[in-house]
Amino acid sequence: MENKYSIADELDTWQKQQDYLSIMKALSNKFDSVYILDMDTGIVVPFFLSEKNKLEYQDAFDRGAMWEDLRWEYGSKYVHKEYKEDFRRNARLSKIRSEMAANGFYKYEYKNDRNGITHYFEMKVAKLSEHDENKVIIGFADIDYYKKIEEKSVTLSKQIQQAEASYRVVQKLMKSGMW
Repeated sequence: MENKYSIADELDTWQKQQDYLSIMKALSNKFDSVYILDMDTGIVVPFFLSEKNKLEYQDAFDRGAMWEDLRWEYGSKYVHKEYKEDFRRNARLSKIRSEMAANGFYKYEYKNDRNGITHYFEMKVAKLSEHDENKVIIGFADIDYYKKIEEKSVTLSKQIQQAEASYRVVQKLMKSGMW
């Protein structure tokens, strides 16, 4: 009987691992890079890297990358000058740990400069496992397209509000006989 339970436990563990791999693969479709961070040790391991990121960071990962070192290097090289200090503060391991403890997830948006072009980027952090609070998955995505749509939507909304206000003024003028 004891063997049945241990086999069932192993199958359950295997299924959970498959579920996490499926989630991580789904994340790698949306994100330019996906990492696993051990918040106890500060060691970060890539799960998925875009080709550009592989060329840039593979050597660091081969040496055993530390989150704080990569955060500083990335912030110095690529984060837009207006966001550098904010990025360094908001991507700190201590900030990630406190946000994860308080909310169970963390999301931070910033601007990134590559080849003289500024893009909006997003860092999302989530628990890797319900059983290990100290391991998180971190994804980075270029959200420039979505930000531009959002900006256009805000502009359009403001234009509609202005048109509606103008329409109400014209209606009042017409009712009062002034027009």
